Amino acid sequence: MANNTSQKSSSSIVLTIAVLGLFLLLAGAIGGGAYYFMYLNAATYMKVDKDALYFKKAGGKEEIQIDYDGYTWSVHQSPNWVDIDKQKNALSVEVNKNSSGEDREGVIVLKSGRVHASISVEQKGKVTFIKPSWNHKWITEEGGEFLVDIESDGCDLECRGFNGLDVQKMAPTQYKLIVPSNGQNDPARYLFARLSEDDISVDVEIEQRGVCLKCNATGIVDCPSCKGSGDKLIFFDCSKCNGTGKITCDHCGGTMKGYVHIN
Repeated sequence: MANNTSQKSSSSIVLTIAVLGLFLLLAGAIGGGAYYFMYLNAATYMKVDKDALYFKKAGGKEEIQIDYDGYTWSVHQSPNWVDIDKQKNALSVEVNKNSSGEDREGVIVLKSGRVHASISVEQKGKVTFIKPSWNHKWITEEGGEFLVDIESDGCDLECRGFNGLDVQKMAPTQYKLIVPSNGQNDPARYLFARLSEDDISVDVEIEQRGVCLKCNATGIVDCPSCKGSGDKLIFFDCSKCNGTGKITCDHCGGTMKGYVHIN
C-alpha cells in the first residue's frame, strides 16, 4: 500500500515537472518569436515619401509609401482626428471636416523595432480664400442667367443675392445668378451676390443698363462750369454751354440710357 502511494506521488511530481517544462518551453518560444519579429527581424531603416501632410478645412485623403528593410511595422502614435488604414508598404491617411474653427496639427509616428519615421499632419479650421470665375459684368436691359464657378479651400460656402438678384445653387462650387429684365422706363440697376464663409466674403457684381440716373432720361445736365446759370461772368455767356446752362450728360453721352457706374 505504501509502495502504491509512493509511486503515485512520484508520477504526480514527474507530470508536474513535465507540464512546467512544456509551459516554459512554450513561453520561451513565444517570447523568442516576439523578440525575433520585433527586433531581430525588424527594419534597420524606415523612410516615407511624404513627411508632412496638409489638409483643407473640408479634409481629404493622402497615401504614403513606406520604404523599409524589415517584415513588420506599426503605427506607434497618431492624432485622434486622423483615420489610418495600414497596408504592407503603404499608409492611407484620411481626415474629416474640421468644424472646430481652429487649425489643428499632430504627428504620426511609425515604428519597427528601434527605428521610426515621423509624419506631421496639419489641417485648416477656416477657409483661406474664395475666388469666383468672374467679378463684374455689364448687361443689357433684357437681363439673363449667368453661371459663376467658385474656387475655394472651404466647404460651407454661402451665396446671397441683393437688389433683386436671384441665386440658385447648381453644384457645390457653382451658382446661377438670375437677373430679371429691366423695363423701358426703369432706371439702371446695380445688383450683386455675396459669397461668404467664415471670415471671408467676396462680391460678384452685375451692372444692368437702364434709364440714366444722372440726367433722368433727358440726355442733358446742368453745366458744371456756370452751375446751370448760363453766365460765366457779368455780361458774358458761359463758353462751355454757350449760355444755355446745359450740356450733354457725360454719364450716358446723351443717349438717356446708361449704367449706375460709368462703363
